[in-house]
Amino acid sequence: MAKNPYSHLLKLKVKDLISSVISVYPNESGGKVRRIFRELKPRIIAVTNNESKLLGVIYRSSVVSLTSRKTNATAKDLMEMPEYTSKKENNLIQAIKEMIKYDEWSSMVINDEEKLVGGLFLESFIKKSIDTLNYKLSELKVSEFMTKKVFSVSPEDFILNVIGKMIEKKYSGLPVIDQKKRLLGMITQYDIISKGLTRVELESESSPNKGARVKKVMRHSVFYLYPWSSLIEASKAMIEKGYGRIPIVNNPHERLLVGIIDREDITKAIIYILEGGYEK
Repeated sequence: MAKNPYSHLLKLKVKDLISSVISVYPNESGGKVRRIFRELKPRIIAVTNNESKLLGVIYRSSVVSLTSRKTNATAKDLMEMPEYTSKKENNLIQAIKEMIKYDEWSSMVINDEEKLVGGLFLESFIKKSIDTLNYKLSELKVSEFMTKKVFSVSPEDFILNVIGKMIEKKYSGLPVIDQKKRLLGMITQYDIISKGLTRVELESESSPNKGARVKKVMRHSVFYLYPWSSLIEASKAMIEKGYGRIPIVNNPHERLLVGIIDREDITKAIIYILEGGYEK
């Protein structure tokens, strides 16, 4: 039996890919948490006690969906316990598979005393893999792994409604299209946070932003690929430009939205390659 050429990647442990994580104490104000998301741009913040024990995590969605009932929210109010945490000695591939199972782009890494030691992120796994898998990822096309049924929004949609859809569907970003399904831009949770808009603001009767629409917040300049683009193009764009998802259009002239590919899709493709499979 031929030796798997990627055995060195299959043998990696979580400790080989640990990254640092921003953390706060449970009594920190919601305002401080919001500033951290806006200024430092993390996708997740850990909440720990003064002994570094992991108490929970705060997602961007928790800040975006903050309601008027929690105007004085603290980190403790915003946090939730992640469904999956990993240990340093866990097999890396198995840990990544568990993250995908729980639809998580990140995993807090804890020790036996449940103290936070770092984080495991899909983008780190992709970055670690692309040099070794460059050739194989160049062979595979975006169309084989992209999600074809894409939820999108209109420039005229109310941001308050979009927030509701983001939370309901667990999407951190959505493509913006016109009536002909032509790609116009993207709107993300970070875009909403960076504009200072949350449900607290949008639900307020006195707020000038109560009727704010997507066109006020969306980014018109958006990176996109085509169904025939390679996975290596998508992978490198995600790592080098920090994109979480990339919209896919039919051609450069019409730019009709036909799919979207995200880090989870790329990660699944990498695992298939590592384990000897090349089909979705």
